[in-house]
Amino acid sequence: MMTVDQFEQLLSLGREQFAVEFKSPGKRTEKRLLAQVIRACIGMSNIRDGGQVIIGVIEEGEKLIPRGLNYDELSTWKFSDVADSIHPYVDPGIVFDLDVFTYKEKQFIEILVHEFVDTPIICIRPFQDVLINGQCYVRTRRKPETIPPPSHAEMRDLLELASDKEVKKYLMRMDRIGFATKFIGAEDKPEDGRTNPYDNELEQL
Repeated sequence: MMTVDQFEQLLSLGREQFAVEFKSPGKRTEKRLLAQVIRACIGMSNIRDGGQVIIGVIEEGEKLIPRGLNYDELSTWKFSDVADSIHPYVDPGIVFDLDVFTYKEKQFIEILVHEFVDTPIICIRPFQDVLINGQCYVRTRRKPETIPPPSHAEMRDLLELASDKEVKKYLMRMDRIGFATKFIGAEDKPEDGRTNPYDNELEQL
């Protein structure tokens, strides 16, 4: 959960960060705000280690104003309701946690978004100019924002993350069925010094 010190440090920077996006206060039932939150969650899920979406902060120029959510707004951001709202817009599903934290007697929502499990998250349902069907969103490094991959650098990062997951999944599968998943070290070498277990058979051919 977000601590007071962590939140104050983010506010002191005066802008969003690569893995932190702020959204204005409001109800989950406000469709445009919900679409913006979903877009932010897609972007965070498509970067390594995921990121945070914090609801209740207004951006005014170079200032971040911690307005917070009132009781009526806060009551609409329950985890199960948010999960149900996000689900129709994404494929595959987004993994996230949701916490409420207090800062100067004001309430804020922190959505902690985990990086995608197997494949990048794609938007599968449009909403006005916020969400585009079939689009993939990422966070950019040159300027913290959630947009479709703007260059080869962001696309490469996304593909590398997906590739790393495929390799890890493959090695775990090999391990489950009994194949070795590590390189043969010196301690594993046969007594005759050969490192290839098939050397004997090759010499006999």
